Amino acid sequence: MIFPLLLTLILPNFVAPKVLEPEKDDEIAVSTQREKTFFDMKLILTKLPTFEPSKYGHINIPLRKKRGIALHPLQWASYLWPNAEVPYDIATHYTSTEKSIILSAMEAFKNVTCVRFRPRAATDKHYLQINKYFNVERCFSYIGRQSSRTLFGTPEGNVETRMRLDPACLRGNGRGIVMHELMHILGFYHEHQRDDRDRRIVGSAVHYNFKIYRRAKTLYMGAYDANSIMHYNFQNLPWQRRDHFSTSDIININTFYKCKNLLSSKLAPKVPISPTSTSTTAITTTNTTTTKL
Repeated sequence: MIFPLLLTLILPNFVAPKVLEPEKDDEIAVSTQREKTFFDMKLILTKLPTFEPSKYGHINIPLRKKRGIALHPLQWASYLWPNAEVPYDIATHYTSTEKSIILSAMEAFKNVTCVRFRPRAATDKHYLQINKYFNVERCFSYIGRQSSRTLFGTPEGNVETRMRLDPACLRGNGRGIVMHELMHILGFYHEHQRDDRDRRIVGSAVHYNFKIYRRAKTLYMGAYDANSIMHYNFQNLPWQRRDHFSTSDIININTFYKCKNLLSSKLAPKVPISPTSTSTTAITTTNTTTTKL
């Protein structure tokens, strides 16, 4: 997800992590009541002054320190997918319906951005691996393309960027949940983890899905967007029911991945699309490599 300006901040003590933090949308699609307790999250219902979004925007890839200056994240190229192309490998243990939901979510990016998800070829050494048996939270993905062979290497010498999609993640608003997770894979954090988020949102200070990512370590793009697919819907805890991108989602993806002629020309569809209604177009891709996890 070209930027007009180069962000330069003095960060004498900041050292970029070797692996971007995973986003663990754990069991968010499963139990509302359980998650209310788990997140230790509440809404302040008292009257507050009108919330004014900041003049900044989306949270993306953390900045890298170089000679004391925090450089633009586009210079952290290893975490972006080259040529806006994401090779993927979907494990064969998913049912045809589950796979069609995953592919439908990928197709949503094709409709409004230059990002393309395609089946992994034998020559692809870095790729997205989707599996429901990874030993992590149910709905889980890393931020951006991973490159650590130590942590993500395979016996064949490849590097996997891993996403776990439990079947529970694919029920109900499954298509929207997968779109959300794929945004993480492209390099985006949760919108409600901005430091200018709506003041009615109060989350546990220790819970990863409510941690605030400060401007000193991340790039903010555009205004705060409560309609982003990366924003939880706190009126219906715990998971947002969106299955389409907001306009700012589209603009930010196209900006981040240098999508020419697409920065503002295509807007998000306003009519929700059910997973089953899009399965016909989604299944047109070829078979993927079997995973053994």
